[in-house]
Amino acid sequence: MLFYISQGEYDMKLWAGRFSKEIDKKTNDFNSSISFDSRMYKEDIEGSIAHAEMIGEVGIIDKKESNSLLRA
Repeated sequence: MLFYISQGEYDMKLWAGRFSKEIDKKTNDFNSSISFDSRMYKEDIEGSIAHAEMIGEVGIIDKKESNSLLRA
């Protein structure tokens, strides 16, 4: 996976220079939102926790499995 660090108008590729071939455009496109996504990691984690709790509560997965997800 290719990650970016946003620094003003410049985006630095964390793995730049590590590979001998150019990164595929599809890979760059897929990873282009990482600077935005990194600002939302707390909300993403909170949503995942809420989802794990809910699927355990309604019986989609066993409550024990739900608790195991919450400890991970």
